[in-house]
Amino acid sequence: MQLNEFFQVLTLALMRARVPSNRIASLLREPIEDDEFRNFNHVDANSLLERHSPSLLTLTGNDWEKAREFHDKNIAVDVSMFCINDPIYPKYLKVIKDAPPILFVRGNKQILSSLPGVAIVGAREATDAGKEIARRIGKFMAENDWVVVSGLALGIDAAAHQGTLEAKGKTIAVLAGGLDKPNPARNAELGFNILEMGGAWISEHPVGVPPKKENFVPRNRIQVGLSAGSIIVEAKIKSGSLTQAKFCVGQNRPLFAVVPHGEGNPLKLNSEGTVHMVKDLGAIPISTREDYPKILSILNNQKSVIS
Repeated sequence: MQLNEFFQVLTLALMRARVPSNRIASLLREPIEDDEFRNFNHVDANSLLERHSPSLLTLTGNDWEKAREFHDKNIAVDVSMFCINDPIYPKYLKVIKDAPPILFVRGNKQILSSLPGVAIVGAREATDAGKEIARRIGKFMAENDWVVVSGLALGIDAAAHQGTLEAKGKTIAVLAGGLDKPNPARNAELGFNILEMGGAWISEHPVGVPPKKENFVPRNRIQVGLSAGSIIVEAKIKSGSLTQAKFCVGQNRPLFAVVPHGEGNPLKLNSEGTVHMVKDLGAIPISTREDYPKILSILNNQKSVIS
């Protein structure tokens, strides 16, 4: 077992023991030397815990073997794992509040070196006009060599992924459960197309974890962390997209919101939430295609700020 794999199994063991993710991440961020380990087993793990986090817990041999089995289940479906102390772990994600201690990645791992991307998300119950706008923005960003990050959800997310693929670009689907299968099932074909086109699925959950309702809001912070900024296309005033918008602003990353281009909302967009983002959160309004170059300019500046 190599050091990276040791940390992956340790993280899985702590997750199985329901240790809070922020405490796991804190442990992994501690400066640790290779010579602290001899056998890469639960004895080494407990020695590490005793030195760096003595109040956490003690792992048994059985705990370690169960975590090893869990690790192997992920490997069996071509899921790679990167702990927060791994050089491959995206640095743009590492600096956000409550960054996940481990990332599970299925597909093109090299895409992580192309980050930060741009998050394009929005309402599941989207209008046809909203979906077309998301598709166009996704296509435009891909044509300008940006990785598009979204959540594979019905509506706006799916349209953003589709637009990216039309431009033969790379896109990441951040899922709210394990990566053994895409969710929702209705977007399974799109999910596998993302992989076939050189994109990836990413999650903070190991294989076997279902996409529970309580996992969706925390998923938004990962979308923000993988991106230089977020573009919201259609949202209700109370929605998951609003939580992403607030987190984006809280992390000092640019927020864009698609709003009607004329009086009376001629395209009948679901814009209550996006208008609120512009008025109350300081989001940059996007109304027409003429605004797209502005997105590029602001995101390119942001990329240099967080590099």
